[in-house]
Amino acid sequence: MINNLGLYSAEYTNNSTVAQKNTPEIQAIIEQHAENSVKSESSAGIATNNLFLSSRAQKINAISSEFFSGAQLTLDDVGKLKEKLYQFGLISEGDFAALTGGRVNEENSEASEKMSTTTLTSFIGDFLERLNAEDVDDAEDENKDAQGEDVVIESETVVALTGALNTAKEILANVEEQKHKSDFKSSLQGALALLKETINDKSFAGLPLDDQIGLSKVQQALEIVDHMSPQRLNNNKVNQYIALSFR
Repeated sequence: MINNLGLYSAEYTNNSTVAQKNTPEIQAIIEQHAENSVKSESSAGIATNNLFLSSRAQKINAISSEFFSGAQLTLDDVGKLKEKLYQFGLISEGDFAALTGGRVNEENSEASEKMSTTTLTSFIGDFLERLNAEDVDDAEDENKDAQGEDVVIESETVVALTGALNTAKEILANVEEQKHKSDFKSSLQGALALLKETINDKSFAGLPLDDQIGLSKVQQALEIVDHMSPQRLNNNKVNQYIALSFR
């Protein structure tokens, strides 16, 4: 599945993603949401106005209650979640554009519509099952010992990506519970760094469209959780996490 991914050939830094200018489509989305936000604030009454003017913590608590306290996030929920963060001023226009303008074109996509009600954790579980099954098959075909018996050797890429996705699955299954763990931020940002590198690799386009959409949504969801969590880590902490993923 990802045999041709040329990942981790160079040391990862948080500056590896090149900022892109807003496309007209993204700018139109931003302007529309800004307009809707103003209308909401002016017409929704005192309760809504108080929420828009409340503290960052109150806004985050309101969003957590809406998205993270009940059923698990679906792929469709990710779009609603990032729009809510932008409307509440919890992410900047640049952050919203970056989250909206991913590499996968989901507009009018039959695959995107088909997957809209799939939960992120279900997608991750299915993807990991297929990823590791194919990696084992490839290893068995290419590696034999002296007696001709199969020798299974997992690639570093698959091991690292598997670890990142398992971490993502744990976090997204219960964000409120996971964020109380002492290693939450390092685990979150380490997984996010590996996912970003996977998605930015040129061979990502060779994956089936369903998997491109699913992985992009997982990455966006983790970005949102990161924005909603305090105490971002520096590059050294993130690079340390990535290094440990290869042991």
